[in-house]
Amino acid sequence: MAVIGLGLLGLLAAQIGRAAGCAVLGVDLRSDRLALAHRLGFQAVRPEAAEEATLALSQGRGCDAVLICADTPSNQPIELAATLARDRARVVVVGAVGLNLPRKSYYEKELTVDQRPLLWAGTLRPRLRGGRPRLSHRLCALDRRA
Repeated sequence: MAVIGLGLLGLLAAQIGRAAGCAVLGVDLRSDRLALAHRLGFQAVRPEAAEEATLALSQGRGCDAVLICADTPSNQPIELAATLARDRARVVVVGAVGLNLPRKSYYEKELTVDQRPLLWAGTLRPRLRGGRPRLSHRLCALDRRA
C-alpha cells in the first residue's frame, strides 16, 4: 500500500494500514514529513524514488492500493498513483488533487478510482429538517445504564 501525502490524514491512513497488516510506503515532497514518517517506523521517500521503492517493497508487483492524501492542484499525485499501482489495483483519492486521469496508464492497468470527499471540522454543518437540527440520539456521558 502506498500513501501519497504524509500530512495528518496521510500519516493516520498509513498507521491504520500498518495495523491492518499492510506493508506501507509513504511518499511526500517535504523532508520534515518524511522524517516524521521514518520516526514512526515507515519507509518514506520523495516522489522521484517512489517507483523504485514500491517495486522493492512489493517484490516487483506494485501496490494493491494507493491512497492519495495530498493537497495540491497538480496532477502529479494521480499520475504517480498509476505508476505505483499494480494491475487492477485501487486508487483512493481523499485529498484535493488534480483529477485529470492519465487515460492510457489507468486503462492499461485496469485501475479502479474512488474519490472520497473529505469533510474538515470547520465545514461540517448539522442537517436541518424543518429549521431544526436532526438528532438521532441524546446520550449523557454519566449515564451508566447498559
